[in-house]
Amino acid sequence: MLDKPWAEITAILNNTLPGNISEDECSELIAVLSKHWDDLPGGSETNMSADKLHRIENVSWHPPELQFDIERHGGWQYGSSRAVVHRWTLNIEKREMRCSSSKIRQKISRAAPLDCAPIVESVLNAVRSGRFSNQLYEAVRWIEEDEIRIVVSQLIPDTHVPKKTLEGQRRRFRGLLNVELKKIGWLPLPGTALRFRKE
Repeated sequence: MLDKPWAEITAILNNTLPGNISEDECSELIAVLSKHWDDLPGGSETNMSADKLHRIENVSWHPPELQFDIERHGGWQYGSSRAVVHRWTLNIEKREMRCSSSKIRQKISRAAPLDCAPIVESVLNAVRSGRFSNQLYEAVRWIEEDEIRIVVSQLIPDTHVPKKTLEGQRRRFRGLLNVELKKIGWLPLPGTALRFRKE
């Protein structure tokens, strides 16, 4: 029966003063919500579940509505620099709850865009200097006198930046590198990753 969960939630809120609810005052409310959340209509909206309720914040009680935010970590776990914050509203008179809005929260400060030009120029200098110059020997691998392979991870390493940021940096580098190497007579080999042959 749905009456008992709503009755327990209502009992907690009836003993709560209207207004913002501090984190210290939320423990009992979170316990009751967690106990019944997965059984209440709307509880699975946005793939929400009871085990996430310990992250609720900005809790307010303005009868008959309880509202709170909860930060979701789906994209953040997979390399995004941002997380989604959902705003939930529970109406104890209508006995309904819903995710009423959402917003984006920046978790890592945006870094200045990587300037790929100096990196590309260092590769060009190593290529111009020839196979035995020992310039950027970890990044510019000579296969033959007229064939090279560029190891992008040596030039743009994974320095704990978000995955999408790193992919974007390397994509811009590859695009500029192709253009500049072509100018000095090195063309990409089809079907290979950053391998080039002298015309």
